[in-house]
Amino acid sequence: GKVRTLSRGLEIEKTGYTNILRLSYSGPDPRECARIVNMIALVYRDRALLARSGELERLQKFYLQEMEREERRLIEAERAYQVFQERVRITGVREPLVKRLSDLRVERQQFLRQFQPVHPKVAKVDGEIAALEKEIADLPRSDLEEARFKREVNAAQARAAQASGKYYDSINTEGTMIGTTEIVSPAQAPREPVRPILSLNLMIGGFAGLFLGFLGALVLILLFLFIVKR
Repeated sequence: GKVRTLSRGLEIEKTGYTNILRLSYSGPDPRECARIVNMIALVYRDRALLARSGELERLQKFYLQEMEREERRLIEAERAYQVFQERVRITGVREPLVKRLSDLRVERQQFLRQFQPVHPKVAKVDGEIAALEKEIADLPRSDLEEARFKREVNAAQARAAQASGKYYDSINTEGTMIGTTEIVSPAQAPREPVRPILSLNLMIGGFAGLFLGFLGALVLILLFLFIVKR
């Protein structure tokens, strides 16, 4: 059809090591050839812009889903840390326990000045000391658990910020889409025919005429010599 007919006269070549494409079209009407080249260039530019717009739209949708997913993970991490804090309430616990343990040990030393180690008062203090020592010994595990929750929250915040940055960067990219494919120089109708090349054809015709003339003369000479010999 018409597209196949147009494609026969169309030539596309890359300019050097650049991304610039050079389009040319051959036909009997120079103005029509220039119009066809400009029309093809405009269609290519518009299609490239539409393709990039569709690709960017898909990319924005992907980044939006990623951002929403990371925000949900951040909310879950913060909620888990809050539940942990409410359950354990470590803040400010160690110091009072250490002070209470120190007071009990001083009190025990005072009791030992008056009573034997098996005395009920001394035994009671020993029980309280043992319970406090166990409670304090369990605190480092809670501290480590709290540090783990903090790390998870910080990591979730970083991932959410990164995903959010990608999404908003893709939105800002929309403003730079126009001009990604541009027509550097519109086609102009040539003043002289590109093909056939008149000067080249005249030169080739001249050489061909000389060759044929020489060949004809040679044939006549050979024919004359053949007649003379007879």
